[in-house]
Amino acid sequence: MILIFGPDLENNKKTANKLSLNNSLLSDDNVETSILSDQVFFSDYASLSIDKFKLLASKNIQIIWENGSHPTCNDDYEYLTILKKHQNIDVDPIKIKQQSIITNKNQILFYGCSHTTGGPWLNESLSYTSILANYFNKEPLIVSRLERTKKHVNIIGNFNNFNLLANTDFLKNQILVLQLSDLSRVRFYDDTQQAVCTYKLTDLSRHEVLLFNDKRLFHELYERIKQFINYAREKELKFVFFNLGGSGGNQNKNVSLHLTEYYLSDFKEFIPDMLKLCEDHGTDGTHFGEKSNQNWAKIIIKKIEELY
Repeated sequence: MILIFGPDLENNKKTANKLSLNNSLLSDDNVETSILSDQVFFSDYASLSIDKFKLLASKNIQIIWENGSHPTCNDDYEYLTILKKHQNIDVDPIKIKQQSIITNKNQILFYGCSHTTGGPWLNESLSYTSILANYFNKEPLIVSRLERTKKHVNIIGNFNNFNLLANTDFLKNQILVLQLSDLSRVRFYDDTQQAVCTYKLTDLSRHEVLLFNDKRLFHELYERIKQFINYAREKELKFVFFNLGGSGGNQNKNVSLHLTEYYLSDFKEFIPDMLKLCEDHGTDGTHFGEKSNQNWAKIIIKKIEELY
């Protein structure tokens, strides 16, 4: 027996049709006689009571959840909690979870914006990620490059990288490098409920600026990096990080850049003044070039060997 279940009966019926045209409505009246059937069924809250739903879940009947097209209501959580308890089904009704990132001991991990993920402006073998990987005889895993294929993640910036860090399965003694970006690259949800980001605080509306002002961003950045560093130390990770941003909401002032460097220097894992090592640019004239990447690699290697 397979049951397609959710708040929208018509939507559930469509899914059932895709699996088998020989499907039927499941209700309280025919639950007992249908349990041993190999047929596809569909149902909804009005047709199937929560007690009968719990009975099916406890018997390990295959239940496929359909969110439907309407906003999530309180009834959903009762049914979803039953599924989570009895069948270990991880439903994500408001689309906020990320898949775990599995790693292995032969990898060195990188998190960052386009300066780290790379692009056509610089041969990948000349990037600091490749230089570091070769030096430590590891495979480079540029985790931030995976975001395009992970569900719910299609944005850039510091907060996205913290989300990726939180969803990575780390191993003891693993080397990982975090490259921070512009302070104002924040994550929020727009009117279409899609995760988006902005490059400047001035791109935000007035009410959003009240939430994402520079002081708030400094607080969020400092607290998140502190939390991860505590975790990295406890797990004995070989973690270092540096900053290639910090301009905040005003690109014409360096106050945010200097304050970012000032606050992050509280942590021994931080490598300061990396922008001073930038000597050239790639073919696009914006991202940094071969010499800059060599300089970064050299100082990162030195920091890792000093700390670990």
